Amino acid sequence: MSVSANFLGSPEPGQGSVIVQASKGTSAGITKGDLLTLSSNKWVTAPAAATAGPYAVALETKATADTTIKVLLKGIVYVTADGVINPNSPIKNATATAGQVIAAAVPTDSYSHIVGIYLAHENEGDGKTEATSAADGDVIRVLVGGAP
Repeated sequence: MSVSANFLGSPEPGQGSVIVQASKGTSAGITKGDLLTLSSNKWVTAPAAATAGPYAVALETKATADTTIKVLLKGIVYVTADGVINPNSPIKNATATAGQVIAAAVPTDSYSHIVGIYLAHENEGDGKTEATSAADGDVIRVLVGGAP
């Protein structure tokens, strides 16, 4: 089975995703596919620093002044890797590039920092094509809300 949609911030259809329209912080714009976290109860791009969840992924690009944004709270979606990540590994927000994800070291990393699980690149891990490790800058499929 190959997957469809495969751009940053695109959720995979038919996966039971939880998607909501939510409040957005107005201190900066947000790009589709960015990993988000809460700041003063509003969604903002996750900073380049170890940050506890909750997490979401931006499903649309929004300007600084916008006050709402469509986000994915749980499900399979495409984001950007900020380094090598092995398939089926837990992920956390990147500490070098805001809005991206890196491999997490469980149990060293706090479970509150786990975003979900790296599944594979597009059209991998489908029973025919083996999932491969992600490299820095790769667009990858992740299960958000699927922490180990």
